[in-house]
Amino acid sequence: IEGMLRSLRTVDSLKSQRKAARRGESWPPAPPFCTLSWLRSKILYSLMAADRPIWWTMRQPVSILLVLMAICPLGSSLITFGLLLLVLDKSDEYQLVTYITCSKLALFAQRVGLFCVDLWRLYACATADTCT
Repeated sequence: IEGMLRSLRTVDSLKSQRKAARRGESWPPAPPFCTLSWLRSKILYSLMAADRPIWWTMRQPVSILLVLMAICPLGSSLITFGLLLLVLDKSDEYQLVTYITCSKLALFAQRVGLFCVDLWRLYACATADTCT
């Protein structure tokens, strides 16, 4: 019985440590404004905020801009993912896995978009008198 009580206290202490880590007071201070570290933190926080839900992330202008640039098949996706690779912390496994997942998802979205455009062109060509 004492072992079970000790394990319950350990679980409670882990829960309290996780709650404390999510609060902003335990985080390091923000970097000075208008520096490269400030820009890096702004980009990473708008895409991968630890204390905000995904719906907040989807409403951020920086996040919307980066997602639209990543989905655009005209070469801006290379710039976007190159920028993201530069600002990521390579020792953080979560950021690396998120980067790989997002790049594959953006590639898939590009191909689906191009497929829809080509399907529409095929339909327009097949139903028109002449194909141009």
